Amino acid sequence: MNCKKNAKSRSDDEHRLFNPAVEKVVEIGLEHLRPFENHPFKVKEDEVMARLMESIERYGIMNPLIVMPTTEGFYRIISGHRRKYCAERLGYTQVPVIIRYMKKDDLIISMVDSNLHREKILFSEKAFAYSMKNEAMKRKTGKRRKTQEGLLEALKGTKTIDLIGQETGESSRQVLRYIRLTSLIPELLDMLDEGKISFNPAVELSFLSIIEQGWVADGIEYTLSVPSVSQAKRMKALSQEKQLSPQKINEILNEIKKTDMSRVIFKNSQMYKYFPKYYSTEQMKEEIIELLEKERQRKRYDYILIDCMPSLGTLTINALVAADSVLLPVQAAYLPVKGLQQLIKTISMVKRRLNRRLMIEGILLTIVDFRTNYAKDISSKVRETYGTSIPIFESVIPVSVKAAEASAEGISIYGHCINCKVSNAYKELTQEVLGNGR
Repeated sequence: MNCKKNAKSRSDDEHRLFNPAVEKVVEIGLEHLRPFENHPFKVKEDEVMARLMESIERYGIMNPLIVMPTTEGFYRIISGHRRKYCAERLGYTQVPVIIRYMKKDDLIISMVDSNLHREKILFSEKAFAYSMKNEAMKRKTGKRRKTQEGLLEALKGTKTIDLIGQETGESSRQVLRYIRLTSLIPELLDMLDEGKISFNPAVELSFLSIIEQGWVADGIEYTLSVPSVSQAKRMKALSQEKQLSPQKINEILNEIKKTDMSRVIFKNSQMYKYFPKYYSTEQMKEEIIELLEKERQRKRYDYILIDCMPSLGTLTINALVAADSVLLPVQAAYLPVKGLQQLIKTISMVKRRLNRRLMIEGILLTIVDFRTNYAKDISSKVRETYGTSIPIFESVIPVSVKAAEASAEGISIYGHCINCKVSNAYKELTQEVLGNGR
C-alpha cells in the first residue's frame, strides 16, 4: 500500500512540475521564504529600490513573487527578492506568491531570466548570472545526450554560450567576457561595480592569479590609480611569464596616462564620507557638479525661503529636496501636533533617499494662546516629546488679530503693524535662526 501511495505522490509531483495550469496566487508568510541559493543579484537600497518601496507602500505588491517549495518546508524565491525586502521594511507579514514546481536547472535558468530585465544590473551580477545559467544549460544538454539520440534539433550544433547571447542580445564573446569576471577577487569586483575600474581592464585582470589580483587591489589603493586596458594587458603578459610582482604593478600604475594630465583626484576614503557605497564614479561626478552649480547660484543670495502649503504633496517634497534645512511651524493644537509626526517621518525619508544634506532647523510653536491651559499643555507636550531629538525654538508666535488682518490684506506683518507682539515675535525668531549659524 505504501509503495502505491509513494508512486502516486511522485506522479502528482511530476504533473505539477510540467503543468503550469495548476499555478495560482496564494498568500505566504514572510518567515517561510528563503533567498535563492547563491543568488547573484544584490538587494541594495538605491534609487530603484526607493521607487519600488514607494510603489508597494502606495499600491501594494502588484506582481506576485515566484517561489519553489523545498523538502524542508519553506520556499525558495525564484523572482521577487527586492519585493520581499520592501515588504519586510514596510511591516508586511504575508506576500502574494506563485508556487512553481521546477527541476533544479530549470529553476536556475528561470531565476536568472526573471532578474536580467532589471533597470540597473551590476557587472558582477550579470557575470555570475550568466555563469550560473551557462552551467545549468550545459547540465540540461548533457542529460539530453544521455537520454536521447543526440541533442534536440533546436540545440543541434549550438553552444550554450551562443544561446545565452541570442537570448540577451549580446555576442557569445561578450558573454564569455562577463563569465571571466567571476574569476576576479571580491575587492576588484567591488571596484568594477563602483566604476573605479572599467570593464575591459577588469576582464584582463581576471586572468591573473588570486594572489596577483590582491597585489593589484593593494596597488590601486596605494597609488590612487587604476589600470588602463593596455596596462592590464601588460600585467597579464608579465603574469604568464611569471614576472609579475607588487613592485612591477606599482610601477605600471604610477605611469602617467594622457587622461590624467588634467584630472583632479580624490582618495576613496575622502569621497565615501559623503556618498553611499553603492554610488558609481559617474554618479559622484554628476552630484558634485550639481552641488557646485547650486553653490554658484547660492552665492547670489544670503537666504532663499520656500513657503510650502500645509500638505505633503509633490511641491512640498520637491522643496525638501532643494532645501538645506526646514523650519517646522506647528500650531498649538491637537491635530497640527499629530500631523507633525508624519511630517518628520517624510523629512527623514527625503533625507535618506533624496537629499542627505537636509536638516531640521527646528520646531516653531505658532498661533499660541497662552491664556488657555490647553495651549500651554500642547506646547509643553511638544517640548517633552521632541525636545531631546529636534531643536525647538525659544521664540513663540502668539495668537493675534493683527496677524490675521495682515494675511487678509496680503501684506507683511511689518507693513501692517511694525511694533505689535506678533512682529516682535518674528524679529526674535529671526535672530534665533541667524544665531544657529546654518
